[in-house]
Amino acid sequence: MSSELCISQVSESGVHTPVEIDERIIDFLHDDFLALCASSLVHRSWISATRYHIFSRAIISQFWARGGKIKENVSTFLALLHSPHCTILSAIKSVILHIMLPNLIQDVVGALAEAPALTAVLFVDYTSSTEFQSISWIAQKLPNIQRFSYDTCTAPSEDAIYLVSAFTHLQCLSIYTPRHSPTFTLPTDRLATAPFLHLSTLRLSLHNSEQLLQWLLHSCQNLALETFELRIYSPSHRGWGPVSVLNSFLVAQANTLSHLSIGIEYLPKDRTQSKGACLSPRCRKTKLNHTKGSTVNLSALSNIRSLTLRTHDIEAICDSLATLTTSSLEVITVDVLRWTLGLVQPFQCDCLQLLELRILGRLMEEKAFLPMAYFKIGVPNSLLSQEGDWIDSFHDRRERKALETSLVDEDGHQVDSLDSVMRVVLKRTGLDGL
Repeated sequence: MSSELCISQVSESGVHTPVEIDERIIDFLHDDFLALCASSLVHRSWISATRYHIFSRAIISQFWARGGKIKENVSTFLALLHSPHCTILSAIKSVILHIMLPNLIQDVVGALAEAPALTAVLFVDYTSSTEFQSISWIAQKLPNIQRFSYDTCTAPSEDAIYLVSAFTHLQCLSIYTPRHSPTFTLPTDRLATAPFLHLSTLRLSLHNSEQLLQWLLHSCQNLALETFELRIYSPSHRGWGPVSVLNSFLVAQANTLSHLSIGIEYLPKDRTQSKGACLSPRCRKTKLNHTKGSTVNLSALSNIRSLTLRTHDIEAICDSLATLTTSSLEVITVDVLRWTLGLVQPFQCDCLQLLELRILGRLMEEKAFLPMAYFKIGVPNSLLSQEGDWIDSFHDRRERKALETSLVDEDGHQVDSLDSVMRVVLKRTGLDGL
């Protein structure tokens, strides 16, 4: 409707709105792709402002549609870039590459190499881990990338690690693999010796993340992260899993790390085995479910400002919070997940979560510095409906209005992951209704 109103204002007997008003209207439509396309046809003076929003984040994609046909905009995008009258390259600042055919990847990246403002790429890798196809050349074609997200539908190929370590100006790196992908081994012995000199943000969600962290410890002595987000793939019901390398990594980054997020992604597991994962309070203390010494140790983080802990195990959260020794924390976020095991229906365990929430509340009030931080807690609907049974444990925080409770986001898509942008990608490609 906004675009229709603007069209009438420009077309009626020479009546024009001030340029500042036009730009405010177009800025208001920044996330409405169809309205922006319509607005770009209103008047020549509107082209620059609409182009800024339309092409600042380009989405170049291929999808299998109904009938076995490919729905794509790759050929149209390439034809537009190859036109002698093309002027959109200067507007492209970030791009999402969801391309299934390797030859088209080369054509698109070759064309994007001429985009002077391009600094951010979300790359979805469809190369098979069993059929090696080089992709490290992308870094050579796009040497000015500062923000790179590598997302794969299978286990990453060895070349993927060469790719992410070859960007010399990288400031933000995200590496994501799906929960169902097979375990893989990183070829850390053959990577560059001093990558990521400018890296300040690292987000990981992959199998064998311990091995990558170990390599970073040994090979990246100058690494100084400000933001670190890690999702740990685990089939275990209790605890954080193996965290010795993670704890060493946190110590190494303690001087600069300001924002930390650690969460569990529960792996699918055989239902019969799952039933043995949590049968009684005594079973919960076994080595299988909550291994002694598996606490994420936060004691070295002297400059941490925001902390997010995301797991089903409230006891593990309490153990980690108990290690904190800093007064710099401003925001603490706790997301209490359901124990789902990747099944359609959540697996019912006998965790004493109401009791553990009360313990968490007492811990938050007893720690001398924790009451100063704003506390956000997301819980499943079953616990939110019983808020009266545990919320009083946070009474001091409630009085100061420093407590926020909500329904937990079970998906919790990470920043710059394919999952986080899929809705926009499908809408732009015209497959959102299929």
